[in-house]
Amino acid sequence: MLVATPDGTRRPTHRPPLTSAGGGVRWGPFIWQAGGRVRHSWKDRTVSAAEGAELLGLEPGMVVEEVGWDEDVDASLREHIMDIIDADMVEEALEGVDVVLLWWRDDDGEVADGLVEAMTDLAPQGYIWLMTPKVGRDGFIEASDLDEGAVTAGLALTGTANVSAEWQAHKVVRPKSSRR
Repeated sequence: MLVATPDGTRRPTHRPPLTSAGGGVRWGPFIWQAGGRVRHSWKDRTVSAAEGAELLGLEPGMVVEEVGWDEDVDASLREHIMDIIDADMVEEALEGVDVVLLWWRDDDGEVADGLVEAMTDLAPQGYIWLMTPKVGRDGFIEASDLDEGAVTAGLALTGTANVSAEWQAHKVVRPKSSRR
């Protein structure tokens, strides 16, 4: 149900208004749209490739190895990642890399096998971004399979981000006790 506010706008009754630092009012993660529909604007929204690349937390000078590239990967996301690190991603590392970008689909095999292979070139403080197709896309992998694969590989799944219209990224790290 929507209610009218003193300034004449409408908002969902189940979300209280949030005040911003400038004194204005914003209405949390919902946006009122014509036609009476309310949609999520943060969690479920599709991000651009540039926004998705920024969500990965990469920095200029980082060495990123790319594993599992195929024709179905998001080319725009890849380009933005290379813009951020100010270099090309490496295919085969000669020394430890800061990040491994691992594209993985359901038909690529066991997630644990891919993660173990990705760890071979990873620096001690490095981490893996496991890129998987989103729900409903070809190659989607169930969350339980991702978690099981990380645990089997001796790693920890720490977070997920929507990085493009077709792909989501899962941050996988070594447990704190083994990073030393």
